[in-house]
Amino acid sequence: EVFFNGEWGTVCDDEWDLPDATAACRQLGFQRASKVWQKAHFGKGTGRIWMDDLRCVGTEKRLADCVFDGVGLHECDHGEDASMECSDVRLTVDGSNTISGRVEIYHNNVWGTVCSAGSNFSMKDASVVCQQLNYDSPTSVANVPYSCTGNSPCYRAGKGKVWLSGVQCAGSEDSLRDCPSSGWTAVDQRCSSHHYDVGVACSFAHVQLDSQLTDVSSGDWSVDVMVVHQGASRRIIDPFNKWSWSDARVVCLNHNLGYPVAWGVHTASSGKALPAALSYLDCYGNEKSLLDCMVFGGWCESLPQCAATTQNVYARCAPVQIRGANDYTGVLSMRQGVAGSQFKTVCGDSWSSTEHRVVCGQLGFSPPQSSPTKLPIMLHGDTVDQYWKVTCQGTENSILQCPYSLVDHCSSKAQVACAPPLVRLTNVTRGKFSGRVEVYFSGRWGSVCDDRWDHRDAQVWKSLLSVKRL
Repeated sequence: EVFFNGEWGTVCDDEWDLPDATAACRQLGFQRASKVWQKAHFGKGTGRIWMDDLRCVGTEKRLADCVFDGVGLHECDHGEDASMECSDVRLTVDGSNTISGRVEIYHNNVWGTVCSAGSNFSMKDASVVCQQLNYDSPTSVANVPYSCTGNSPCYRAGKGKVWLSGVQCAGSEDSLRDCPSSGWTAVDQRCSSHHYDVGVACSFAHVQLDSQLTDVSSGDWSVDVMVVHQGASRRIIDPFNKWSWSDARVVCLNHNLGYPVAWGVHTASSGKALPAALSYLDCYGNEKSLLDCMVFGGWCESLPQCAATTQNVYARCAPVQIRGANDYTGVLSMRQGVAGSQFKTVCGDSWSSTEHRVVCGQLGFSPPQSSPTKLPIMLHGDTVDQYWKVTCQGTENSILQCPYSLVDHCSSKAQVACAPPLVRLTNVTRGKFSGRVEVYFSGRWGSVCDDRWDHRDAQVWKSLLSVKRL
């Protein structure tokens, strides 16, 4: 529950997930959330429902820092009250919560350390700590402070209570307090000085790509997108049909594969059934990794839809990059559709409107909004790079279908200025700037879904439509 305007109220469970719960746990003094529930798991609340459609990214320190629909704005009843469990362990370095540091556990409303005297803290013990914090597997353990060597966690000795010693986990426990130990009141006497405080370094899950050349003539790559979690490859599924262009953009751009031209769900190229890891993601498109995106449902191995499957999200990436202020204006580079090839700049010496139109069409943009331009190359010393020389007929669907070759000498770089996506209002009310919003993309008009549609979104569309006010 959250307190606002002198009154406690609940949070609706629409889009409630681990990043949301983690923000609430941090506000309560814990490091991360370990579980989330929906449908009033701990019973229905009463009174006000203060928050709905929370969209935390996982770095916020309190719920109010997250994006949500507005205080008191919701379409919920108390049967949809959100619930959570905060992890009672944390990793800390000088008071800051991190992925690596001194292990502390919360007991009797007090944080205390874990001591290694009498029984060294093992990787199995550390595995329970990392899993409890929703991190991936441990990378190292330190049984004394100030180790600071190699991959060992670097931290100072703690203060106050020492809660546990002699911990001997099997590695399958849900919580450190479930592991056999000396108990809360029988701590080894050597632990009183904090000379044996335990530290752990955990790891993050990471993205794994299974790529293959989809079309030799266009050079496009199709990429099955997976994650490695708890040491095993897991598929990303899309039970709610949310996998989008912005998700595919993060994959194609951050893995240096080019520009997204197709995306969706299909049977994985390997045909091998693997457990699923994530129910669905929501990216803005500018994240450094898919795992920086909002993850709805969190790690979902316990849900029915997360059983072993051959279905997997994919992105199809065209081997083209436009380096500039946006996705449709800037210097053009391309690469051959072979593994390991590098992007190289396209030479502008013979660059014409014909090649310009081919590139814009390949990426799903409208025809160029201006004549092709060239950026002079400033050579420094004797450094000479190779450039692509491309000559198109105008009927090609991809720049790689045009004749091309590498050249050592070039005086300018080819620049692209495709027309941005066009927008329009349809079914317009006479005398008013109101109607259904549509956008032109990849040769056809389409509507815009109203999920999360609000006044801020409308302001952007207003500027594109050159409307004076809303």
